[in-house]
Amino acid sequence: MTRPSQHPELEALRGQVLANCHRSDARYAGSFSLCGLLLRLRDYYKWEHDLAPWAEVDSPEVLGWVDERETLWESIQGQEPADLVWRGRRVNPFETEVLNQDLAELGFYYGAGYAAFLKPSFFLARVLDEYEMDGFRVTYLDDEIARDLFTVPAQILGREIVARIRPLAAYFWDSILYAGAWRRTAWSLALAAHGLARDDLTGPAEEWAPRFREMLIEEMAAFVWHEYGEATEPTLSRTRWRALVGANPYSRIELLARTLKDLLADVGDQGRLRFIITNRRVGSLGIYVAQLDGLAARLFPEIGPAFDRFLKEQDWEDMEAARSRAWKRVSGLGRDLMDLAEKSADRPGDWLAARVEEVFYQPLGL
Repeated sequence: MTRPSQHPELEALRGQVLANCHRSDARYAGSFSLCGLLLRLRDYYKWEHDLAPWAEVDSPEVLGWVDERETLWESIQGQEPADLVWRGRRVNPFETEVLNQDLAELGFYYGAGYAAFLKPSFFLARVLDEYEMDGFRVTYLDDEIARDLFTVPAQILGREIVARIRPLAAYFWDSILYAGAWRRTAWSLALAAHGLARDDLTGPAEEWAPRFREMLIEEMAAFVWHEYGEATEPTLSRTRWRALVGANPYSRIELLARTLKDLLADVGDQGRLRFIITNRRVGSLGIYVAQLDGLAARLFPEIGPAFDRFLKEQDWEDMEAARSRAWKRVSGLGRDLMDLAEKSADRPGDWLAARVEEVFYQPLGL
């Protein structure tokens, strides 16, 4: 387990949070693809054994641990997250504000919410930094003493943006490790901006890990701006978007809705890419291009040619023009999707799925 807190109250809370994490994992592990689940289990094993994301692990040992974890899941299958007991009070596990008022004095933060597949997600971590950002409280978290299988580098929780260093480290490492040729170019640009090279990462970790950590903290700002962009982008009504996703789980409608939401958070006038361009953040641009794939890349065709030109000319105005064009087009797609969702209320059950295929996927050849 990652660094014990050595505080009796915190240790007791950690045990309860971990129990809820296991309950959630037991119920929702089957929602992930087999490959996705195995990657998450490998990362969780490293976290639980206080290993860095880049640490080599013994496969038979990990497989034995996975068997034990599946046995645990079977024993608690179907259990709902339980109330937390804190300083003599019973607290709903999703009422984070109640706990965080007290945890602040200990330098810790408790987070709870719903992740992909509406999976309950919980974590307890040490606070690294905090600041205000246009009405949002931004909290950077470092050592995590409790967490579930699902992690993201940053997320919105009410009026808070929570940034998690360890999940970002794991995300970066896997992205670098499995990058194809074009993404390797983008990662090389990003690493060079922080005084690193891909070849450095094959050497002893003590020689490069400190700079890698500095990169994590510096680059987290762009992920925070993605969350800020998502919270402030007006195209997709939060209420209507959630209703659409909730009514169409595990579908191409959900995939499209989530992809458009993420893209708008990046290419919008208050989003991640605008922040990168305005502040001339070369490393952040490389990371953004390296991570863009799948449907998002198909919906943002300008980024590839613009990045190729950037590698030759370092032309930020050209990159801004590509962002602006993408924002106008993706905003229109978002409005079209919401209009179709509204019209589908009095149409046959398969009408929306058919229209989404016709309007969005077929023009992309998907």
